[in-house]
Amino acid sequence: MNNRGRERDSNQMSKFLNRILGMRVHIQNALFRYFSDTLEELVRRAKRDKRLDLGIMDLGTTGQNMEITWTKSFDNRFLTDSSEVHLHKA
Repeated sequence: MNNRGRERDSNQMSKFLNRILGMRVHIQNALFRYFSDTLEELVRRAKRDKRLDLGIMDLGTTGQNMEITWTKSFDNRFLTDSSEVHLHKA
């Protein structure tokens, strides 16, 4: 998406949020409850289907275990330096 498209989307989002603020509070609450319920159901389904991606997680806290299920290694070379990076799926 180009910058103009992002700017247009941002303007539309601002307009949408401002219109919500113009609604009566009980309607705002109902709209938020609908959004929350919908999001909760989508997360529940994604968990059930093992498709939920929690993004970046902190590892190493007490009581958490991790198992690496897949690894891909990358060799990087720049001028006279080289390094290896490993991407793990856990």
